[in-house]
This record gives sequence, structure tokens and C-alpha cells, in this order.
Amino acid sequence: MTGGGKTAGDGAGGRQPAGEKADGKRTDSAGTGGTGTGGTGTDSTGADATRAGNTRAGGKGRGGGQRVPARVRGAGAGPDLRAELAVAAAAGFGAGAGPVGMPAEGTFARGFRVCGVDEVGRGPLAGPVVAAAVILPAQGLPDALAGAITDSKLLSAAERERLEPGLRGHALFGLGEASVEEIDRLNILQASLLAMTRAVAALPEVPDHALIDGRFIPTGLPCPGTALIGGDRTSLSIAAASIIAKVARDRTMAELARAYPPYGWEHNAGYPTAEHRTALLRHGVTPWHRRSFGPVRAVLAGPAGPAEAE
Repeated sequence: MTGGGKTAGDGAGGRQPAGEKADGKRTDSAGTGGTGTGGTGTDSTGADATRAGNTRAGGKGRGGGQRVPARVRGAGAGPDLRAELAVAAAAGFGAGAGPVGMPAEGTFARGFRVCGVDEVGRGPLAGPVVAAAVILPAQGLPDALAGAITDSKLLSAAERERLEPGLRGHALFGLGEASVEEIDRLNILQASLLAMTRAVAALPEVPDHALIDGRFIPTGLPCPGTALIGGDRTSLSIAAASIIAKVARDRTMAELARAYPPYGWEHNAGYPTAEHRTALLRHGVTPWHRRSFGPVRAVLAGPAGPAEAE
């Protein structure tokens, strides 16, 4: 399998009238989904979370209550392949359960593709939320690359930039995003789920199962899914997705920073740092700020200072 990928999403060019706005706070309760543009054209699937026909899992990378093969790094050693192997085994493709055995460092038996899905950008005050979906190669990643992969939040920017080209070269991946307008209209949870749906739709090949980081499984997936709490620290494919999504979003925010230099987005990626909050008070709200988020809403409603940036 050769690497490759594509991007899906609703570009955030130009604000459109927004409906009723959510408070923008992180929540684990699912709301009502919306509609959006998918990876291969327009679809009408919402992004609301569902558990029907899917599974949830937590803890040490165990998916769907299945017995987890042990031929991987071992507990506590970082992201591994236990969740990927478990869903493959449940479908009859695990080692000894199907016509083709599972290599110890493979991510799925040949003929059964598992993708890991993660998002980045729930907390920032500005910019889109971006998700990635990754299918690792059946023969496994190079040892040095596989051993370095972990949750993107545990890596420095330099480390992520070093690992990302290797992941793009060896794995299949898709990128999806939800725009600032969609975040304000749907709420950040639903927008994140929508971005995940778009990322899976953007994969060059349809997966047989999706491992989703977090508590909820987005609707509109082309395959069954398993929600894996803390998946970016236990599942190798989810951790890989977290790196690709993080690098992609950071690059987007660095590009936007050229047009809006006072906010420091090339450094803070839109997160509510002191630098960003100060610039927000001094220079006002840009079209890329999330108006449903408290600090932005406060600037718009405040009596002092510019409300809208030029």
C-alpha cells in the first residue's frame, strides 16, 4: 500500500448568517446534528453522535469488549495495535481467525482496513476544527517511525513536523474540517464530529472499521465505528491521525496569521493565550474568530474597545 490522502471540508471563506449559537464549551452530551459537504460531494448526513450498531471502549486500548491480542508493545509503552487487532479479530480477520494471519506490527489483517480518527482544535478561539483519518499499512510502519508516534499533544512542533511526512508517505489518510461558521451554528462537539465524518469520507479507500478518539461516534460513517476514550494515547492509528491533523491545522493558522499578525496565531494556533486575548481586546474580532465562544462573545458585547477587526 502506498501513502496518499485528500482533504474534505467546507472552506471558511466568507461568513454566512448563523443560526442559534451554542456556548462553545466542551461537552460530552450530544446535540442535534447539521448538514455539510462531504469528501466526495454534497451529502446530508448530520454529525450527531450515535451508538447504534457501534461500540464504545475505554482504558487500555480495548475495543468493543473483544479479547485483545498481546503481540504488540505491551501495556504502558505508548500507542499500540491492540484496538486495531481487536476489531479485526471480531470480524474474523485476526491471527488464527481468518485466512491471513496478522503481522505483529501490522495494523489489520489483509482485506480488513481499520482507520484511526482524531480531531484537533476544539479549544481555540479562532480557526476551523480539523480531523484526520489514517489507515496504516498492513505490513506495518518502519520501526523508527512507529516507535516515535504518540498523541500529538505530547510531541513538540518540531517532532510533529519530522514525523508527519513519513506518515503521509506510508499510510492512507484523509483530512476534513468544519468551518468557524459551522462551529458557531452547530456547537464545537457537533462540528468536531462533522469534521471526523468528512475525514473518513476523504480517505482514498473505504475502511471496514473506524476507531474514533473520544466518547462519541459521528453519524454518516461508511463503516462501523468504535469510540475509544483516550485513543490518541493507546491506538497507533489514532495517534497517527492526531499528528497529521495537528500539523495541518497549525499550518492553516500560520497562513491566517499573515493576514492577522497581531493575534500571534503562528505561535498559539488560535488558542486563548495571554497574547491572543490581549490582541482580541485591542484589535477586535476577526472573521476567523468563533463568536459562540465566551471570550469572543464578551468582546463583541463589551462597551470598550473595537468589536470587529478591520
